[in-house]
Amino acid sequence: IIEYWGAIVREIKFRIFHKGKMYPVKGITEFNRAIIEHGTMPSKCVDIEDNLMQYSGEKDRNGNEIYEGDIVKIRYFVVPTGKDVVDICSVRHGRYSPSTYGTSVQDTHLGWHLSPGTFGEEFSLNNDCEIVGNIYENKDLL
Repeated sequence: IIEYWGAIVREIKFRIFHKGKMYPVKGITEFNRAIIEHGTMPSKCVDIEDNLMQYSGEKDRNGNEIYEGDIVKIRYFVVPTGKDVVDICSVRHGRYSPSTYGTSVQDTHLGWHLSPGTFGEEFSLNNDCEIVGNIYENKDLL
């Protein structure tokens, strides 16, 4: 758990997709290996590769923890069309430019966000979404 000036900011934890299954990560070694609980064995070390997923500190509208690589369903209002849109986006961490419809603001942020959706807009991650899968098990959703 990370604290900043006495306030808990977020819990730092990971999960990993390994051999067709998702596992919580119990620790990470100095050799870039993840320690997982695997079946009846108390723990097992596996290569991290590209399938390590960090917890964002947010939960979806159903109370499920949102991890990097999760695929979420969001609803937002599109100003040019005047319609509500339901979109499917993946959760990412890094630089992004949030939606600025109706303004001339061009701002770049660093943090958790949703991949560009149907209209090419990027959105900050919040709990007004629903997890529908992840990029390893449900690539067909994107």
